[in-house]
Amino acid sequence: MTNLDFFSVGWNMIHGSLPQEYRAWTKLSYFAANNNSLGGTLPLEYASMTQLRTFMVEKNFISGTIHQTIQRGCTCHILTLTRID
Repeated sequence: MTNLDFFSVGWNMIHGSLPQEYRAWTKLSYFAANNNSLGGTLPLEYASMTQLRTFMVEKNFISGTIHQTIQRGCTCHILTLTRID
């Protein structure tokens, strides 16, 4: 699934953390996992998703900061991270 372009699992009551393995989706342009019960931090490996235009993980329980490597790698036009503790 390395050619995946669009990933949306919002509003699915998903628990756990964001898997590091998603870093293989280097062609991903849309990532939405909003309104779930995800926790932990944003994996540093997500910096390899350099094609991202939309990254939505709001209304979860994600904590910490966005690492500089992710900030430099992402060319997001829409970045929603509300309710990050």
